[in-house]
Amino acid sequence: MMTDVDAFLLDQSTSSSVSLAAAVVGCRSTLNSTVSAAGPCVAAVQSADVRSRVGDVVAVLIAILLSSVIIGTLLGNASVILAVSVYEKMRTLSNVLIASLGSADLLVAIVVMPISLQVC
Repeated sequence: MMTDVDAFLLDQSTSSSVSLAAAVVGCRSTLNSTVSAAGPCVAAVQSADVRSRVGDVVAVLIAILLSSVIIGTLLGNASVILAVSVYEKMRTLSNVLIASLGSADLLVAIVVMPISLQVC
């Protein structure tokens, strides 16, 4: 059975959550009309705005972190592959295996990580 708080947390759009928050605390006004009831209604509307802004800030921070990890992975693995392929002294069996792992990791950074960034 879903409570009013669960319904409020499931609804992430600003206008719907403000209307739902007003319904939870028993207000007669919503965001589009004039505020006739003070007290819990104003607190519920402000709480909904703060929650949506905090969620947006967290999403932006996660996107910046994941983007920096993707860029670091691309640059690091590309430099390993380039070093092994350009310098003849680096072409030992162990370094070729490391370059092979770098190419696999490079493909992960190109294919999988941007999808993870989009999902988060």
